[in-house]
Amino acid sequence: MGLGAIFVDGGNVSFALKKRSKEQGTPRQRIEYGELVKAIEKRLEINLAFKAYYCAHHDPALLVHREGFYTHLRTNGWSIFDTPSKLCPDGIWRDKGVDMSIGLDAYALALKTQIDTLVLVSHDEDFAELFKRLPDSVRGVSVGFKDRTAMAIQQSASQVLWLEEFQGVIR
Repeated sequence: MGLGAIFVDGGNVSFALKKRSKEQGTPRQRIEYGELVKAIEKRLEINLAFKAYYCAHHDPALLVHREGFYTHLRTNGWSIFDTPSKLCPDGIWRDKGVDMSIGLDAYALALKTQIDTLVLVSHDEDFAELFKRLPDSVRGVSVGFKDRTAMAIQQSASQVLWLEEFQGVIR
């Protein structure tokens, strides 16, 4: 059994879930991350020894709201990286630096050859370069929704898995 790491772009996944729910006219959906890890480990025959969840916030009250979720993740072996959003000149709050943090942390771990599989849960086209630059000894796996995952990611990852295919992961 191989050794892997999973990196979740929480803001990106949350936005996709919100948009899907709105388009489908269904209540807000969520990812059961414990079930997702089990499903990925089984499908890829790996042990996800490193689990990291990244996101940003612009309202300190959101941290209080998220604390139960973060506690649940931490209890199940996840590292949480939550950074403040930045107010941009156009008046919109953006999660500046989150993608860069994910990319740098994932790439550094892959270079240390501590893992043979890197799993990224995001739809963001920017991560295509991460997959392209992984050492040959590290398999890059993208996980996302079929209708949201950027074509550049699909073309650069070694393997693509669709969230819709995992039973009990989306609720």
